[in-house]
Amino acid sequence: MKNLFKTIFFATAIMTMAVFASFAETERVDNLNSDFLPENAVDVVITADVPEYYNMKIDVMINGIDFDLKYREDLPNNGYTRTYPISAGVYDVTVFSNEDINDEYTYEVSPKILDTSKCQNVKIKVKSLGKDIEAGEEDNHEVDESIGPLDVEPEVIDLSDGKTYGTFRVKLVSYEAAITHVTYQITDGKTVYDIDLKRDYNFAADVLLPVGSYYELGSPKFDLDEKASWNNEIRCTWSHKYNRGTFGNYYEIVENNTTLLDDLEIMMIQRGDVFPFDSYMLFQPMIKNERDALIESHAQAIQESLNETIETTETTEAETEETETIAELKPVEDTTSVDIGRIIAIAGAVVAILIASVAVVLKLKK
Repeated sequence: MKNLFKTIFFATAIMTMAVFASFAETERVDNLNSDFLPENAVDVVITADVPEYYNMKIDVMINGIDFDLKYREDLPNNGYTRTYPISAGVYDVTVFSNEDINDEYTYEVSPKILDTSKCQNVKIKVKSLGKDIEAGEEDNHEVDESIGPLDVEPEVIDLSDGKTYGTFRVKLVSYEAAITHVTYQITDGKTVYDIDLKRDYNFAADVLLPVGSYYELGSPKFDLDEKASWNNEIRCTWSHKYNRGTFGNYYEIVENNTTLLDDLEIMMIQRGDVFPFDSYMLFQPMIKNERDALIESHAQAIQESLNETIETTETTEAETEETETIAELKPVEDTTSVDIGRIIAIAGAVVAILIASVAVVLKLKK
């Protein structure tokens, strides 16, 4: 009899604990679903448009964190399109490449201030300075602003003076954005012919010359782009790319034939160093000024954005405190009512079990 009573007692206690445990677990799950979920991150798509043979890593700095794009043939857009989860907010965006040690490319990004509530796409344009520019493409970078179309035919320059002539095609090896035109000279020993190679014609010309023998002479004479700055320590000389250090070649102009000169280049000499004409170096002062102005503009925009965010946050917090103060009262009453109902139900179940247990014990005693 005692054993039966103990069994009933322990069964009642276990059932009671199970009911309370279920109640507590339900409350825990409800709290997790309503109060403790983390804020969802925003998926931001970063896409870079790069020149055909570009394969460097691109560093995309968003709020000081590096979200890099690496070249991979097995990925869409060769790895230059990636999606990153980023916490919602307003951030400054800057782009560069640590692998572009010679500063051969420019990196433009849009937007420069990313507000994830309004935009989830960051677009990057990588451009080569004066190179890899496709025909008809518009280049908005200040360095290349005055560059003409590159798909035009060479300029035809008639220096034949009505005599029997042949064609002398002259072209610079590289496209030099820092100069508007350069004068190349050739002579038959009697007359010096000035051949003006213009940027608008990609520094190429078909020159009609009287039939005969000619040789090169002189040094480059050119006009700078208005955005370029000349360094008086530099002087320039002509050379041929495939036989550097030589100039003064002879050319034979034949009737109804074209004589080709396509390895002509300008060399710079500075403090004993000799190197190919460097347009980027002449644009550096302007680029530095633009970068300084851009950094200052970014800093100002970020500060204004932060001030606006702080003001908005303070206003929102004040409104939230007032709302929560009013809203806190009613949920307490409702929750209390629900909790009391549950407790009463549990207590009733326990009492009913105890009464039934006692009744069974008394009946067995009889």
